[in-house]
Amino acid sequence: MTLESDVLPALVTDIESRLLNEGCARKRQSLWIEVAAAAVGAVLLWSFFPAGAILAWLAAIGVTSALGLVVCMAFKRAAPQGEGLARWRLAFIGQAITSGLAWAIGPALLLWQATAPGAGTVVLVGTLFAVCAAAMVSLVQIKLAMQAFVVAALLPAAVSALLAPGGGERATGIVLMVGMGVFIAVGRLLANTMEREAEAQARLQGILDRAPDAIVNIDDAGQITGLNPRAQALLGWSLQEVVGYEFDGIVELRLLSTGEKTNILDLAEPPGSGFTARLEVLVERRGATPVNAEIAVIRSQVGQKQLFTAFIADITQRANSVAELAVFRSVLDCANQSVVIADSNGRGIYQNPAHAAALGYSDEELSSEKFELAPQGSNSQDVLADINNSVAETGFWSGELRFHRKGGSPFTSQSDIGSIADAQGEVQYRFNIFTDVTPVLAQAEALGAAKNEAERANRVKSEFISSMSRQLRAPLDAVLGGAQRMELDATLSADHRASLAEITQGGRQMLELITEVQDLAQIESASIALSPEPLLAGKAIDECWLMLQPLAAARKVGVRKQVPQGVRVMADRVRLNQVLLNLMSNAIKHSRENSEIGVQVTLINARTVRFEVRGAAAGEGRDNGLGLGIASQLVVLMGGQAGLHTGAQSQLGAGAEFWYELPADTVGMLEELSEPEPVSALPTPDRNVRHVLYIDDSELNLKLVEKLLAKRPHIQVTTALTPGLGIQLALARKPDLILLDINMPAMDGYQVLDILKSYGRTKNIPIIAVTANAIPQDMEKGAASQLDAYITKPLDVPKFLAVVDFWLEQRQSAHV
Repeated sequence: MTLESDVLPALVTDIESRLLNEGCARKRQSLWIEVAAAAVGAVLLWSFFPAGAILAWLAAIGVTSALGLVVCMAFKRAAPQGEGLARWRLAFIGQAITSGLAWAIGPALLLWQATAPGAGTVVLVGTLFAVCAAAMVSLVQIKLAMQAFVVAALLPAAVSALLAPGGGERATGIVLMVGMGVFIAVGRLLANTMEREAEAQARLQGILDRAPDAIVNIDDAGQITGLNPRAQALLGWSLQEVVGYEFDGIVELRLLSTGEKTNILDLAEPPGSGFTARLEVLVERRGATPVNAEIAVIRSQVGQKQLFTAFIADITQRANSVAELAVFRSVLDCANQSVVIADSNGRGIYQNPAHAAALGYSDEELSSEKFELAPQGSNSQDVLADINNSVAETGFWSGELRFHRKGGSPFTSQSDIGSIADAQGEVQYRFNIFTDVTPVLAQAEALGAAKNEAERANRVKSEFISSMSRQLRAPLDAVLGGAQRMELDATLSADHRASLAEITQGGRQMLELITEVQDLAQIESASIALSPEPLLAGKAIDECWLMLQPLAAARKVGVRKQVPQGVRVMADRVRLNQVLLNLMSNAIKHSRENSEIGVQVTLINARTVRFEVRGAAAGEGRDNGLGLGIASQLVVLMGGQAGLHTGAQSQLGAGAEFWYELPADTVGMLEELSEPEPVSALPTPDRNVRHVLYIDDSELNLKLVEKLLAKRPHIQVTTALTPGLGIQLALARKPDLILLDINMPAMDGYQVLDILKSYGRTKNIPIIAVTANAIPQDMEKGAASQLDAYITKPLDVPKFLAVVDFWLEQRQSAHV
């Protein structure tokens, strides 16, 4: 909003409205005066002039006066604004012209007929001047109307007198012309004065109406004489309701400092004091809660009276801001981090106790130092330039800075520096929030040194073990070689051959131990390089069993494998075989003769595959313990975990059961899916039963839905704990309805949806999402997909059952 576009047009309109209203009010009075003056003038002139001319004059004045009253009454009823003011101004000018001409009829006729100037002429001219003076005063607010009346009333009479045959009449005409000029000049000055006064009043009223403070005018008796709109809104009273009433009888004021009630006039400063105090008070309001306010009362002397003007500002928001600021300051004062704030000139204006303790500067010392000088310490100019550039561009900088405390001792901080700008973008304040990280850095340095030392020691140990292994192998090879050569001697006795067998067996165990020690050293030094790749679990087991057949045949041990086809794991091929060989060989060694070991692979969920190896109890084989430890650590390195069950804990029967879990390659398994043949293990579908497949990675959710759908005897529920199994079951069973979780690991519900819709067997099956993804964006995504319905968890059971029933009926209708 600009002054030219809003304030000035409104001000001009307000001034014109004021002038027209005041002019209309005065005109009604002047019309009655004119009628009275015409009657008196007619009586005085009756004996000097012809009766007919006087009567015609009176009639014209009466008619125009009545017309003027009608115009004034119509204006009062219309109460015009804006463009309507111009039309009414023209109406007043027109009425003034007719009224002036009516007054001019009599003098013009009478002065033309007069033979010589006399008392009648003087009375006639005096009456005309008196009427013009009255009109000038009453129409001064309507300048053009006033001028039009004077000209219309005096000019015809002046012309008539000037054209009369006698010299005296011409002198009268000159007097009338001079009087007309004087009236117009004086009236113009009066009109200009009135316009300036009206403009000043309008401007003052506009200021009061737009003032942000409540303004109350009070006389010396304490009575209200005026309220601006803000005061009416704040106090809850309109001007009409309270004008003439005592302020203290309507509004109660209490000093915030003491809580005592006070009178408004007592708050005014004495005249001539030159200072008006603003006091904080509690102001009672009509129909609303009291507010905190600042009040200032100005005393003015007008003649013998004193007038008072009260300025009241609502400071509730400021008081709340002060209270909030106090809360924030108390929080900062209690904070362990150091906080310092500086103004745009770099002078410190606040530091919390933590900052004062960290740097040792008092508040007075902080305000006398540049903000940049206290924390900069030994930081390079490049760092300081980076801080200034970052704060200028983004308003923030974070990093480590070196500080110097008062006295010079250094420390390192983790600092967050920022700035606060005004509405024009000019920086008003800068702040630094930091923590002394010197102990942390020292600890980190010590830990780093310890880590380096541990790594060095580990390398030394690994090098020693490797060197020792190499040195042990040479004599061990000689021992085993000598023993093997001696076994070729056919002359050896049975006792000697038994002794050689023990030497050979012990040497081989020693060789295995050396190899395992080397592997263990590599693991501990993290020097083993792994190359994970998708591997078929069944194929890896077959390869290892093939290598272990000689050992198994010697102990007459078989194998019982339970390995689903297509199960893949992400693992290093060499290390996977090493783990399998270790566990399976130990199982063979620990098993009785003429028994079998068990190997089982289970897809735990979409992300995990479990391997379980069992050996029958009472085996005579021995394990040095390093092999199992190495296998466990290799499994961990490949992203899995390992464990052991014994006795009754075993799921594969009596004996020890070793297990480990590795990450599954679900994507690889799904890529091998094709149109499968019906699963023979599943029962033949009953055409009278509706089949529902529920795919969810939560066993709790599966059990819940099974329990809910158990209330529908005609519904048979099949569940799948992984997306891959769910896809297989869907393709094999071709259910009537599929319930699908969205948020599942390895493959989400939308990927499963795309796969099912890509197969001819499943693309027409209704699929309903049953998911905890309940935010609007998730639901919009579901609505835009190929899902037939979207149900959110926790389930609204009646709604859930109704949706299931509806889609099963739709499916059945489609088959009919």
